[in-house]
Amino acid sequence: MRYRPIVGILSDDEARHVAEQLLHDIANAVDIDTAANIYDLFSHDGRDAMAIYVHVVPALTDALDRYKRGDRSQGTLNLVAAGKAFNHERQGLDAEAAAARHANAAEQRAAAMLPAPSPSRIAMLTDCSDLLDIPLPFGAVLLEQSDAVRRYSTTVATVMELCAAYQHRMVAKGWTYDWRCSEVNADRALLSQNWYHASQYFLRPTHPVQCVSIILESRDDSVSIQLQELFGEEMPEP
Repeated sequence: MRYRPIVGILSDDEARHVAEQLLHDIANAVDIDTAANIYDLFSHDGRDAMAIYVHVVPALTDALDRYKRGDRSQGTLNLVAAGKAFNHERQGLDAEAAAARHANAAEQRAAAMLPAPSPSRIAMLTDCSDLLDIPLPFGAVLLEQSDAVRRYSTTVATVMELCAAYQHRMVAKGWTYDWRCSEVNADRALLSQNWYHASQYFLRPTHPVQCVSIILESRDDSVSIQLQELFGEEMPEP
């Protein structure tokens, strides 16, 4: 077909020229079925389709406007049919892309969750801070505080043990773990003998959304736990 593009070489001017040829063939087809077939062949065979669609869509939109105003000429009917095919195809592509994004996000979210700790490790978070009732290890010592920040020290567990315990305990309390912003690297923690830093973010769908960061740092023989309430955050997409 004379408007079939060649892979990857179309400039914007060339794409516009191909679009004009395609629109001409569709508008001058003998009937709607032939017009739709021309479009269908192009959309499946055209490798530079998106570059050409940029110039095709305004003409299809204009044809739909003419149709709504009463234009029933064969050329307008053909272009409207091609426009419907375009919308249907784009909806299908958008749905596939959304499903792929959702599946990818689910895989990343699952990979970000640490293995569930033993019940005894989760149970070590027996105390609660006065900041959004965020749980604390038994006997955690308050080091400093301000309106939105609390910092504690504990010796009951390692950074990674606390990370795992917080993930599962916070989720059980109705918080959503924001894996996109959190930084927890178990491999790096094993390589670091003197210092390790991990940050976890949790959100709760209240109005407004509540958000808290839990920053864990190894310090000699203890672990520093910093709790901070954050404002103006939005719930992540599922």
